Formats: sequence, structure tokens, C-alpha cells
Amino acid sequence: MSSAKYECAWVGIDSGREGLWREPIWRDVLRIVADHQGERVYDEESQIYQALEKAYPKEAWRSHTAEGVFRPLFRDYPNSWTRTGVVSLKDQRFHITELGQKVLSGTISKSDLLVEMFKRRMENSGPRGTAEKPFSILASGILAAPRALSTQEIYWAIMKNYRPGHDDLPDIVKRTLRSIRNDPESTPYRRLRNMLTLMRTAGAIASTRRGPDTIWSALNVQLLKEIAREVTQ
Repeated sequence: MSSAKYECAWVGIDSGREGLWREPIWRDVLRIVADHQGERVYDEESQIYQALEKAYPKEAWRSHTAEGVFRPLFRDYPNSWTRTGVVSLKDQRFHITELGQKVLSGTISKSDLLVEMFKRRMENSGPRGTAEKPFSILASGILAAPRALSTQEIYWAIMKNYRPGHDDLPDIVKRTLRSIRNDPESTPYRRLRNMLTLMRTAGAIASTRRGPDTIWSALNVQLLKEIAREVTQ
């Protein structure tokens, strides 16, 4: 018998580089892009790279393939800025968006920005490839949980076995989790951890360390309810 009612693997906002979401680097890079709009992403002589390397010299902003082809960091890890909608790389040039300008001017907070991103994020990961909103399902599940849950418990109890209006999460936590002995798949598990970390950054949930595990719980119930309302689109 399968340990998963829902055979899904959420992508979330897969960055591959969790550190690029952190402050002050996230906002500093946004400011640097604002100062170098229109410069070419794939021109290693673009002045933006000198500014980025001066600000954060340990990040590999410019690198080359074994064949000597220029490979900017933004080729592989743009999601911290492009998925949030604050930077556009249209036409392979750096552009700060209207939303990015609002962040820099203080009109909108990073938390507000992340919450809006959570609410609109849609993936075709539901039953038979139907569309669903993974952050909204996570928010609903954390609200419905009878206790704080570890990352692995959220993987099995919420992502793999719970959908609001169809499943009883307290019952899943009480009964289903006892029978699961499988380890999570590494890539979906990493992506789920990143999703939870972003929800913590937005101030919606809190985390504590308990031995080798991270335990997650509701922090801002109203914020979670706002995100959860999007679960039915």
C-alpha cells in the first residue's frame, strides 16, 4: 500500500541557493540591479558584476564552463528576484520592475511580497495533474495540525496525504504517520524545506530545532488564513 494519497512533488520556488533569499543580500542585489538597469546579463564586462563582486565577493557572480563559455550566477539562480517579480531579465538585460521599485521605496514589505507570491503560486501537481496551490495547502495544513510538525511529518502528512476539504489532518497525524517508514525523496524534500523557510521569512510560521529535526508551527494565524484562502483558487 502506498504511503502517499497524493503522488505529488511540489517545486515551490526552487532556488537551489537558499542564501540568496536572506538579508541583506536579497535587498542589496535589488538595489544594485536598480543602479545597472539595461546592462546585459550575458556580458561578463557589464559593470553590474563589478558592483556585485564588491558587495558580496564570496558569491560566484561570474564563472565559466569547462569550454570557457561565460556562465553568470543569474543563469542558474535568478528565482530569488525573478519569481518574486522584483527583477526582470527580459531580453537578457537587467531590469527592476515596478514591484521592485515599491520594495526599495518601502511601499511594500518583503513579507507582503512573499505572501502575494505564495497566494498566486500554482502547480499542476494535484490528482491526475490538476492545478493546485501548494503554499495555500501548506498554510491550511499548518492551521489544521493538532501540534507542531517536523519537516518530514509535513512532507508525509500535508504534502502527500492532505488536501483541505477532503482529508482530516489530525487523523492523518494520529494514524497514517505511524505506518510510514519510507524516507522522503531528496529533491522534493529540499524544495519543501525551502518553501517552509520562505513562509518563516514572511512571518507566517515559526521554527525550532529539536535534535536533528526542525519543528514548524503557526506564528501569524491571520496571515496563514489569508494564504490558505487561496487553496480553492
